[in-house]
Amino acid sequence: MILSNNSNKKYFLKYFESLQDIRQKGKIKHKLIDIIIIVVCACMCNIDEWESIELFAKAHYEWFKQFLELPNGIPSHDTIERVFRWINPKEFKTCFINWVESIREAVKGEIISIDGKTVKGSKEVGKEAIHIVNVWANSNHLIIGQMKVADKSNEITAIPELIKILDLSECIITIDAMGCQKEIAKEIVKKKSDYVLALKGNHKNMHEDVSDFLDEMITKRFKDGSEQIPYDYYEKVEKGHGRIEKRKYWITNKIEWLVNYKQWDKFSTVGVVEATREINGKKSVERRYYISSLSMEAKVFANAVRSHWGIENKVHWLLDAVFGEDKSKIRKENSPENMAIARQIGINLLRKAPIEKMSVKARSLTALMDNNYKERALFGDKI
Repeated sequence: MILSNNSNKKYFLKYFESLQDIRQKGKIKHKLIDIIIIVVCACMCNIDEWESIELFAKAHYEWFKQFLELPNGIPSHDTIERVFRWINPKEFKTCFINWVESIREAVKGEIISIDGKTVKGSKEVGKEAIHIVNVWANSNHLIIGQMKVADKSNEITAIPELIKILDLSECIITIDAMGCQKEIAKEIVKKKSDYVLALKGNHKNMHEDVSDFLDEMITKRFKDGSEQIPYDYYEKVEKGHGRIEKRKYWITNKIEWLVNYKQWDKFSTVGVVEATREINGKKSVERRYYISSLSMEAKVFANAVRSHWGIENKVHWLLDAVFGEDKSKIRKENSPENMAIARQIGINLLRKAPIEKMSVKARSLTALMDNNYKERALFGDKI
């Protein structure tokens, strides 16, 4: 039994035992760490309603009792809810980040994607839904950080703070157009990392200049090479399910013509991806433009751009389509943000479990039904 290995279970638990308990000491019947682990395990099994969490914990009482103290049995759903309303999300987030850093493997040049997501179900009368900026490490398949902001526009201030507190050295950081900011580029360079920033209408003049330049290069100069414009090129074709997609990537270090380019730290190249999609005989073409600190290597640029979709497919889509985050009715005080952290811990546990290959959805269902599987996910050698 994995639970017989005391060092394994302490390894995970120790990262959350430092969380401050603000409850009145004389009235505490249930340990904070017990409640945290019960909720994390419930989230791992795709359960995140308070009443359902209590039922789940009671059904698995004997299993939980093997590694939690549970001095007064399983806490009620009202107790669990109150605790998650009161937990300081900044402290909880710090515990989460420290734990993730302990299991994350160092990968030089890893693609780190940063993007925001609105938790729609957290909206209530007189209060907007919370918006959370997530950080995804593509090679490790881990959510390594998150921060709540007032709305999407506040991603601009949250992203530099996340970059400061996370270990992102020697990585390639990709961000959508909202994060295409000089201050953000500066913070990335401070980490001795590179950036690939999407360029859209929020930098209207720069977007027009770069798109006009690259469109002309594609049409007139990149093709025949007559103008001796330095560039690199890469393309990839994917087929399947009646769909054909061809992506062409161009990148060039010809940027000295661009006004104020020196104001951006380590700004070295501009790039474009042209995606041609054919679905059931219908064809569409789209071009997207980027500024970057990367050298002129189209395949590296292509990998960074393509990998950015990992945060949409493997984080945001998973949270909504599989774990139902947008449908969650948890809304009071700090509970929406704290539950978002708990879900991400659960997903990371499932992804890093030293278990045979299967989808995260299948792992979650198996964890619900099989205590041995839960043990391997929660206390396996790698986690």
